Amino acid sequence: MPEPHQPSPQGPSDDTSVDPAAPADVAPVPDTEELLRRADLKAQEHHDAWLRAKAEAENIRKRTAVELANAYKYAIEAIAADLLPVKDSLEATLAADSAALETLRSGVDLTLKQLNAVFAKANLREINPIGEKFVGQGTEHDNQRAAKGLQPARPGDPAGAGHRGQAQGRSSLKLRD
Repeated sequence: MPEPHQPSPQGPSDDTSVDPAAPADVAPVPDTEELLRRADLKAQEHHDAWLRAKAEAENIRKRTAVELANAYKYAIEAIAADLLPVKDSLEATLAADSAALETLRSGVDLTLKQLNAVFAKANLREINPIGEKFVGQGTEHDNQRAAKGLQPARPGDPAGAGHRGQAQGRSSLKLRD
């Protein structure tokens, strides 16, 4: 039996035990090649994750653009379908050969009711500010007046000098002078 401090007869050992002179709380340091390999793997994982996230963001952007285009298309188709009876009524009125004034008036009144029903369905409401005080400047109404070569309204002027229009929600669609 070999003595405890004598080398083993099998030759030098591949023992990777810690040197008894080294402190017990310090872990062995991996070599530089191993650290570089780990860093490369981690960098590749992050790069792959970034590429996947970038591709997903691009796909979301494209899907959103398509969905928005479809929403506009279907919204226009819906309001166009609702406006067809109004167009038919107007064409029928124009096609009347010698209709009496009262008949034409009742036909136009019916057509206006159809148009108002379409507007109500589309959440359009009339703006009729006659007699109200105008508040502020730089409104869409002023921009439309300036485009027509008219002076913008002044604060304090009655806003109702015949300036009616349509609005959907808080947006003015058309103001008439």
